[in-house]
Amino acid sequence: MDMRQAEFGVIGVGTLGAMALWQLARRGCDVVGFEQHQPGHQLGAAAGDTRWVRTASEEADCILLMERALPLWRELERDSGHALLDLCGGLYVGPPDGDFICGVRQNCDDFSLPHEVLTAPQIRSRHPQFAVADGEVGIFEGAAGQVQASLSVAAAAAAAQRHGARLEIRCRVEAVEPRADGIHVLASGEEWRFDRVLMATGPWGRSLLPDHIPHLEVERFHVSWYPIDSSARRGTSTEPILERQGADYIFGSWPSVDGLTAKVGFAAPADRLAGAEDMHQAVSPAVIELTDEYVRRWLPGLVARSVRHVMGMDAHTSDRKFLLGPSRADSRIVLALGMAAHGFKMSPATGAAAADYLLHGESSADLAGFLPERFPVLPFLDYRSA
Repeated sequence: MDMRQAEFGVIGVGTLGAMALWQLARRGCDVVGFEQHQPGHQLGAAAGDTRWVRTASEEADCILLMERALPLWRELERDSGHALLDLCGGLYVGPPDGDFICGVRQNCDDFSLPHEVLTAPQIRSRHPQFAVADGEVGIFEGAAGQVQASLSVAAAAAAAQRHGARLEIRCRVEAVEPRADGIHVLASGEEWRFDRVLMATGPWGRSLLPDHIPHLEVERFHVSWYPIDSSARRGTSTEPILERQGADYIFGSWPSVDGLTAKVGFAAPADRLAGAEDMHQAVSPAVIELTDEYVRRWLPGLVARSVRHVMGMDAHTSDRKFLLGPSRADSRIVLALGMAAHGFKMSPATGAAAADYLLHGESSADLAGFLPERFPVLPFLDYRSA
């Protein structure tokens, strides 16, 4: 059997892989993407219909990525013909002297982010669907909102194909082996050879190249949908995303996309998995009860009984920052992993950076804090073979 070959291979056409594939293809590269499921599938970061897009509550290095990502979202919309980004605004709520609100205000000042500071009475008047305690404040960021998650991944993959990328769907990569003449990939029984390869395998990351990829924790996340109480004047065009933080929780809501329900969830893992192969959709009654109670307390615009649940899967590093850059063991292998929950919103920018690393061995963006070399690569222990 003849070996197939191309200049670049992208292993995993999910959130980051699809964006990198799109960037490479639109630059005229000879690139092949491999996806074991379907672009936009519901097992990983695209689960749950929509994802947050916000800047003011991010860390400083991620704010720089968000500033690059927003225009790229619009470029993807134009290229794909799909409406993906809804900048409906973002409302951040909490005690004025709490770490959360103080951090948001500091970011707004440091990065000159347009915003409004709202008192509790102003929040109640403008957004009666949200409850707020006396003395709390809100910061409204107009350039925040939400993005269509599954559609974005599928749209980027389809746009990449229109620009000439080859896409192997429902194709499981069985091995990735660096050799002197290139990076060899065995996928669904066929052997490929590439000059360089991007590993964008998300929670499935480490099993293929355990000697190149640092340890990643695999976690499930849980989101729920609640019926809208029409008497609370919720609107699909003016309602912002909501992020509320307390001493021991981060909680949020997303505007309705169907006119009937709104999405809510905690920024906390439902549980931790030994590996992506252990992914399941079981929902803990305790998590449902906790979410219902939060909705009952803080979201009077919703009926506090969830009607739908989705479990997705994230992978993250120990410092909760991305792995983005060449492998310390072989620079022909670029890693784009560990995006975790907050990586989706900036994926057009990180995808572009991954394409830069493949093409030039470096990126024009200041991404030194995300380089894989900051971690040791520990021996891979497969509990299934024990």
